[in-house]
Amino acid sequence: MVRAVERFTNAVEMDKWPIDDSFTFEDLVDTCYDRVDEASHFLGLFAYRYGWQPDCIRPPRSITEAEFDRADELGKRIAVFLPNRFEPIADELKKLAKGQSEQDRIRQENFLSRVRNKPFMEFKDPLDLALRTSDVMHLWKGGGLRRIADAESDGSQKTKALNESIGASPAKRTAASVARATARMPDEHEFSRLGRAIHYQVFQQSLNVLATPGTPKQMCFVIQGPVGFGHQEFVWRLREEFESTNNPQPRTITIPIGVAWRGSSVNSLLDVLGRELGLQQTKVSIACLAEQLSSVLAAVDVLIEIHYSHRFDESTDGLLASFWQPLLNSLQPDVRKRLMLIVTEEKRRGIDAMTQVQPPLSTPDDLHCFDPCKAIQLPELGNFMEGEISRWLCQFKEIEEAELVARTMFEETEGNPSLLRQRIYDDELWN
Repeated sequence: MVRAVERFTNAVEMDKWPIDDSFTFEDLVDTCYDRVDEASHFLGLFAYRYGWQPDCIRPPRSITEAEFDRADELGKRIAVFLPNRFEPIADELKKLAKGQSEQDRIRQENFLSRVRNKPFMEFKDPLDLALRTSDVMHLWKGGGLRRIADAESDGSQKTKALNESIGASPAKRTAASVARATARMPDEHEFSRLGRAIHYQVFQQSLNVLATPGTPKQMCFVIQGPVGFGHQEFVWRLREEFESTNNPQPRTITIPIGVAWRGSSVNSLLDVLGRELGLQQTKVSIACLAEQLSSVLAAVDVLIEIHYSHRFDESTDGLLASFWQPLLNSLQPDVRKRLMLIVTEEKRRGIDAMTQVQPPLSTPDDLHCFDPCKAIQLPELGNFMEGEISRWLCQFKEIEEAELVARTMFEETEGNPSLLRQRIYDDELWN
C-alpha cells in the first residue's frame, strides 16, 4: 500500500515518525496531530483491532480513531480501506484481533460504523488493496500529488513502480501489459466499464447485504446525474453484476420512458409490463400484474429497468408512490426469488429532489432501517477523473501511451462523459 502511494507523493507513515525515549504520551499524541495537520490527504487502513489508547486523549479513544477524527475535523480529503467482510482476509484479520477485550472489540465496531459514513472501499486481498490504493491516488488531485502522465518523467521508471506497487515482477507485469495493449477501438460494452469504481462498489455492497438470509427480496436502486453522463452504460454494469449472482439467469424487462411518455400515467407502464409478462388484457391493474409477477418470481429473479424516469408524469417519486410501492404491497408474501427495480433519472433544472430515497447499505446492521418501498440512492454520476481514463485505456494501449492520451483527453474534455465518448470513438485516436 505504501509503495503504491509513493508512486505519486511522499507518504507519512505513523510508525516511522521521529521519536525518542524522552517523548511522553502527550508528545506522541501531539506528533500524531501535527503530522495529520501537515498532510494534504488522509489514507486509512482499518480492520478489527482497536489499537493503542493514550490516557491523554479526550474523549477517550484509540490514537487511530483520534487521527481519523482530526483529519475529518480539518476537512482533509479522506479515503479509507476496509477488509471485505465476505472474503477470507476478513477472517485472518479478525484472528489477529482476538486478544483484545470485549470492550475494545465493541469500540472498534462502533468506530468502523462511523468510518463507513465516509468514502471507503473494501479490499479482498493485499493485491486488491494495492490496486485500489493506486486508483485512489489517480483520483486525487493537487495537494502535492503529481500528475500521473507527467510528460517529463521517465516511462520505464513509472512502469517499474507500477510493477512493484502491485507485487508483480517487472518482467511478468510488463508482459501482461503488452499482451493486453491491443491498440484497438473499444466496443460499447467495454466503454461501459470505464471508471465509476466507487459507484459500482456501493451497489455491490448493498447487493451483498441484501443477500443475507431473511432480508427482503425486493429492492430498488436509483441512478441520478446530469444529462448525458452515462446512465445507460452504468446500468449495463449493474445488470451484469446482478446476473452474475443468479442461476438461472434473471428475467430482465427494460422500459425507456421516451419523450412520447410525457403526460402518461402509471396505467401505461402497467400495460407495457403486462405485455412483457405475457398478460393478454389491454388494461392491466396493479393486482393483476402482481399476481403474474409472483408466478414468475417462483422460478427466477426479475430485473425491471426504467430509464429517464424524470419524464414520468409524476416524477421519480411519483413513479415509486404510484407503481413500486403498490406493487410490493400486492405481491404474494412468500415469493422465492428477488425482484429488483433500477431507475435512471437525468437531473435537470426544475426537477425537485427525490424524497422517497434511502442511503446505500454497507453492513447487515443497516437492515434495521431498510425500507424496500424506497429507492437506494447510489452516488450521483459525475465527470470522469484522469486516473480513471488512464487505467481504462491501458486495456487498449501501452501504459505510457495510455497515460499520455488520458492526460490530453482530460484536458480537452474535463472528464465530461459525453465529450469523452466522442473523443474515444474518434478514428484518429486509433489509427
